[in-house]
Amino acid sequence: MNPYHPEKPVRAYVERIVNTLLEDDPEYDAQHIIECVMSIVPNTKTGSTRNRSIAAAAVWLASRICHNYSEDGFPRWTQLEISKAAGVAETTIRNAARQQFRGND
Repeated sequence: MNPYHPEKPVRAYVERIVNTLLEDDPEYDAQHIIECVMSIVPNTKTGSTRNRSIAAAAVWLASRICHNYSEDGFPRWTQLEISKAAGVAETTIRNAARQQFRGND
């Protein structure tokens, strides 16, 4: 029997998603983008089974919002790009965004 391993915190997933998306694009500051994304992440319980979905939804929403302001230095990523980087379905991103970020979009 495999021992239980709690899921990583949302921040760890955000970092992984952003760094994966920026692998071939050194134009952007990954740390700045991660901080922008984390500023909209709702409080979540450590070890939540939805942390990856919440992280992907936060990256998507931040991309949609921050890309509109050129001074933010934030790329516009599609749901498909984010879903591939996060390892979740596009539908999962939309559902997590609706459930976790009501009123923030």
